[in-house]
Amino acid sequence: MPARRLPSFLTVIPRGEARKKERPVFTVDRPLPEPVLKVPGTANVFMTGIGGTGVVTVNQILGTAALLDGKHVRGLDQTGLSQKGGPVVSHLKISERPVEAANKVAAGEADCYLGFDILVATSPQNLDHASGERTIAIVSTSQVPTGAMVTKTDVQFPEASGLHASIDRFTRKDDNVYLDALGLAERLFDDHMAANLIVLGAAYQAGAIPVAAQAIERAIALNGVSVATNTQAFAPAGSPWSPPSG
Repeated sequence: MPARRLPSFLTVIPRGEARKKERPVFTVDRPLPEPVLKVPGTANVFMTGIGGTGVVTVNQILGTAALLDGKHVRGLDQTGLSQKGGPVVSHLKISERPVEAANKVAAGEADCYLGFDILVATSPQNLDHASGERTIAIVSTSQVPTGAMVTKTDVQFPEASGLHASIDRFTRKDDNVYLDALGLAERLFDDHMAANLIVLGAAYQAGAIPVAAQAIERAIALNGVSVATNTQAFAPAGSPWSPPSG
């Protein structure tokens, strides 16, 4: 009797509609104090992260916000040959008036160092853009395993203290901010894609972003993607958005 052949793909039709998980609703607890700016109005922002998580989107949002705030911008996204999950670097120069300069942030010239992934942020090639006298680092400490960690169980994630020390060595240690952006995004919004906007919000509150909050929120709206979530995510590190009790 010939073996029975099964189809390559199956269609599963559920009985009734599954209940969608309700996302938390946030309410304004108290207004945030306006941060004290710790970088010049003409500032260079250097961003590092993982492809597919919205690094380029944050660069576009912040660049648009700077324009809305009456400033001038030059930007560059270096995605290279990376696919989703590969390292991505973005450069953004914000100035009060037009400046004839390269789009790329040169070595030691970053005022704000946004690390959306801590392993990419500790790359010597990326830290070369920072300066101990000039650069404030805002870095997500979330542990995102690399391909080698997934395929080889003996490859462990580096110790957090060593990663922090590597970044602090090349930046303004006392002004740096570290936070678990992915943990906050999943806890507050049930969506890891909000993590990078949380990092941007932390950078703003740290005084490392010389752009008005209202302009950033307007740019988020113009982007047109998950506007309510991303607007709230821009606020959390500090934050007037408080999760419901219980």
